[in-house]
Amino acid sequence: MSIGLKRGTVAVEPHSVEWEISAQKKIELLKEILGEDILRRAEKWRRQLEK
Repeated sequence: MSIGLKRGTVAVEPHSVEWEISAQKKIELLKEILGEDILRRAEKWRRQLEK
């Protein structure tokens, strides 16, 4: 996949509130699709990482 940058090039973009809004919508959609199961799994994984 190419995003139009040369290999080894990094482009930093100014923060965009739309990114936060989009991310929150995706999170809510995933919660609707996956239900409480994903929340339980995420909590389990978080606890394992803390060990």
